[in-house]
Amino acid sequence: MNQKYVMALVDDDAFCIRADGMNVASFIKEYGELEDIAIMTMHRYPLLNTRGGFVDRCFDQEYLAKQLLPCLIPIQQEQIPPAEIDYLKSWDLLPENAAPVPDWDCDKGHGIWNLDIPKPDHEWSAAEEWPEEENMEDEGIEP
Repeated sequence: MNQKYVMALVDDDAFCIRADGMNVASFIKEYGELEDIAIMTMHRYPLLNTRGGFVDRCFDQEYLAKQLLPCLIPIQQEQIPPAEIDYLKSWDLLPENAAPVPDWDCDKGHGIWNLDIPKPDHEWSAAEEWPEEENMEDEGIEP
């Protein structure tokens, strides 16, 4: 997998975490027993999801087999402790090219959607402009 960071969604909370196998495995161990997790790219393409602390679907099978499971299985079997999770603490700390176009088949519906979805044609960057939150008062709407 060519992603440096991924988004991990747990219940209503979103985290940006380093995408290496040990970090993702430690995140799954930390949060997965309490809630289901969805992990996706910064482009919002699904990478994997969990149910009850176990991987349910993973759309990058090479990442699953070579990076994630070699770390996750020993952690789940308590052979090794989980590592301290590396969270992105500020968008300013995001490295250059942290979210390139995914190198796996991310543009297929994989049973989630009925149609193929367009694959991104550009890299995501922290320098991209985020839409400003609309101020309800400016629109004449009382909060």
